[in-house]
Amino acid sequence: MADETRYTQERQAWGSLGTGMGEIRYNPVARLASGQLVPLGDMPDDMAHEQSWDDTAYRQACTQLSAQLRELRRQVGRPSLDRIVTWGKKKMPDGPSMSKSTVSDILSGKRAPASLDRLLWLVQALMNFQDGREVEPPKHHNPALFSTWRQLWDIVEDGRAAQRAPKTAPSEPPPALGGSVPHPFDSSGRGGGGGYPSEFLPKESDQ
Repeated sequence: MADETRYTQERQAWGSLGTGMGEIRYNPVARLASGQLVPLGDMPDDMAHEQSWDDTAYRQACTQLSAQLRELRRQVGRPSLDRIVTWGKKKMPDGPSMSKSTVSDILSGKRAPASLDRLLWLVQALMNFQDGREVEPPKHHNPALFSTWRQLWDIVEDGRAAQRAPKTAPSEPPPALGGSVPHPFDSSGRGGGGGYPSEFLPKESDQ
């Protein structure tokens, strides 16, 4: 009871302070949101109801992915969900678009996109903004950008596979991706006419 009371007090104390280092250090929920893995023993009961990494791998992967997507959204000026979806559909009419509620769930870590194509669509929809304003897609890309998102997608897929696997023995936790996503634009800035390289565009819809 004493430990539970202490945890509750710490969580309340840090809960209103954003995601500073103090909260990340003492609050397991904030540590997950920061992309760090948290031992089950440090989690509150509602997050560790089964003592198996298989149970938490997918949720941790979703949390890690959502944290990186929110960072990208911050970098481009925090456009609203309505503008992200509307502008994304306008600039990529043939892509596998998502609804506002789906984007909201993904950004909050409740679930991951249904496919890699959908993840890249969301990333590209966010990259259609700069300082919160709608702009043309970037002509030049940071080469590491899409490699990072594909690496995050692999972690999500590993988490899904762990959920579907028979519960025989605890699996290894998903690896934490170090650092944050690269800035979406290199020093060359934006420019019209170039569009996205074809390898980055969604190839087919995944309903």
